Amino acid sequence: MFHTAPAVTAAAAAPSPLLRLSVALLNHATTTTAAGVAGEALSEAAESLCRSTPEAEQRRRVTGEVVGIDNSLMPPVEQYMHKKRLMGAVRPLLEARLGGSLVTFGSCENGFWVNGSDIDACMVLKNARTKQICVSKLQAIKSALNRLTMAAPADTAKDVARVMLIRGARVPVAKVFDSDGKNVLDISINNTVAIENSQLVAVWTDLDHRVRTLGRVIKYWAKRRQINNRSQGTFSTYTLILQLVYLLQTRQNPILPLYKDMELFATAEDESSSEGESKLESGEADSDGDSGGGKSIEEANSEGWDGMDGTLRPLPFMTSREEIFDKCPELRNNSESVGELLMEFFELYGSERMAGGAEILCYDGSISYFEDKEGGSTEGEEPQPQQEPVLVMRCPISKKDVNPMSKAVWEVLHGEFVRARTMLLDGATLDEVIGDFS
Repeated sequence: MFHTAPAVTAAAAAPSPLLRLSVALLNHATTTTAAGVAGEALSEAAESLCRSTPEAEQRRRVTGEVVGIDNSLMPPVEQYMHKKRLMGAVRPLLEARLGGSLVTFGSCENGFWVNGSDIDACMVLKNARTKQICVSKLQAIKSALNRLTMAAPADTAKDVARVMLIRGARVPVAKVFDSDGKNVLDISINNTVAIENSQLVAVWTDLDHRVRTLGRVIKYWAKRRQINNRSQGTFSTYTLILQLVYLLQTRQNPILPLYKDMELFATAEDESSSEGESKLESGEADSDGDSGGGKSIEEANSEGWDGMDGTLRPLPFMTSREEIFDKCPELRNNSESVGELLMEFFELYGSERMAGGAEILCYDGSISYFEDKEGGSTEGEEPQPQQEPVLVMRCPISKKDVNPMSKAVWEVLHGEFVRARTMLLDGATLDEVIGDFS
């Protein structure tokens, strides 16, 4: 049997005056709040529009251009597959033949690899401490790879078609070419400092995605402007990266930590810096046939090889992303765009003050302009030798100048920074700034 619910009278169904008042007040408050929020948002948008200046528009446009160029520079998947296949064939062969270990380093490991770049590798061997011994080891590498070419499957034979030794360079190297004549792999001996520096750069790169993007674009700019060839006296890639790192360390809200905040222990590096040692640190062997002209064979053979004993020491710096952020929480507070940062990069190194030279340390974020040191010594002090007006970038680990240069060379290099800075401020596109050197 069904029961019908009792009818509700009109009087019972109607809300009380108190309830109607409460609902009305609630609706008014909700409407007012929504209108207030919307009005505030519109006000902020209007203020933002008013604040939009030609400079701000330029920075936004440059950001888009930086991202576009970086996307075009990224290595395709096939390049990584080729690296895996090539090293999978070469590494076990050379390690079995020579002992030691074959370690990849440089841009293929630190985040700055670009489309079409070759692979840098180092054979770490005990008892190969002179240039003469290293050349003999490279000869053994050449012989082993030539035999690999004859006996290997078709893909490997295509990858390793020819091996050429560059004996006269300060850092001797075996260059491997594929069947199309492209240099696909460079192998050096006991370039352990370059391996360590590559690992440091990789840590910095992993901390913020902007480091990789900016680094690739700056390297591309330098190559197109023909100022990224250490063997010809211009910038090594390591120098360009340190220049970028310094900028990112010294923003009002830093993006990267100072090296001293990452340092686990001090290293006992030889403070006397020679050009050969600097090239070892940069990880770039020159191929200009320089064998230390004017020096005896013994001096030329040993120059730059002290400490190259075939040992990979424990890294003297922190490598954990989480631990670095825990120690330096301020690193998460910077929201500058890659366009802003690139313009600041050229603003810093293209400044008139920088023309007079400066010493820069990523170790502690310090910069010393040489023009500030002019005027001689104070009374009672020994007169100091005159510092050439050049850029001195010091390796944060060894404190050595990684890219010695002459005043004439720095004038040319600084001129390229000035050109880029001026063109960007005048509204040029990044493609126009990069251009082709003529």
